[in-house]
Amino acid sequence: MVSTDASERTCDMYLQLDRLLSCQRTVSGSDHEMLFIVAHQSTELWLKLLLHELRIAMIRLRGNEFREASHRIGRCGTVLHHMTEAWEVLSTLCTNEFLPMRPELGTASGLQSYQYRQVEFMLGAKHRGIIAAYRHNPTAQADLIRALKEPGLYDAAIDRLSARGFAIAQWHLHRDVCLPYQSNETVANAWRLIYENPREYSDLWELGEGLTGLEQRFQQWRIHHLQAVARIIGYRHGTGGTDGLPYLRHVLDNMFFPELWEIRTTLGVVP
Repeated sequence: MVSTDASERTCDMYLQLDRLLSCQRTVSGSDHEMLFIVAHQSTELWLKLLLHELRIAMIRLRGNEFREASHRIGRCGTVLHHMTEAWEVLSTLCTNEFLPMRPELGTASGLQSYQYRQVEFMLGAKHRGIIAAYRHNPTAQADLIRALKEPGLYDAAIDRLSARGFAIAQWHLHRDVCLPYQSNETVANAWRLIYENPREYSDLWELGEGLTGLEQRFQQWRIHHLQAVARIIGYRHGTGGTDGLPYLRHVLDNMFFPELWEIRTTLGVVP
């Protein structure tokens, strides 16, 4: 965008609408394809915002700004809520409207979104094997390798629990962050103490609730994705070579912050 004085800058200049609105190029000849393209492009924009907010939340956590971190995490939850509602729009695409354009998608799939994979990596769902699928895009692959090797949002939260004096196992604090996150008893004990004393640890309780809400929103987004796929293509294989609905059902079983869910079973129970 050409630099202009702020007093001369119009809305379309600031938002670069000429570039943004030139990206919706249909290839199938179907007059339903515009819906499909806009729905997926808008999702990518929201994923970009999610990545931005998650990074800021991690920075705030490392600076012990727990409430600002919780605010950013809450914003991520609201973004995911908006993304979830957007599936309702895509679900208006009937099967007989989608099938004629499907061959033009080739091997393209929404699950190939590297921003989506970055979000998963930042939330702890790390799978090194996924990265090979992006060898056609060196920039995306480099971003994913970086996200794989860096601690995620929950790692930052657990590190702060340790800094606040909670007894977190040292081996867990120094675990291999390239691996998917696994539940740990010492982390569960820390969260249980926080939840049993919410007034004493109000900022950490708020953080825990924010993380729980974020995961709930993410799972709701996944569920609505599953439902939208079922409505549009039924039990066919996914366009990107996945198993379609069985694959989506499988990912619903993967929890980002397991201890925050596990402790709810035993809170208030007298040993």
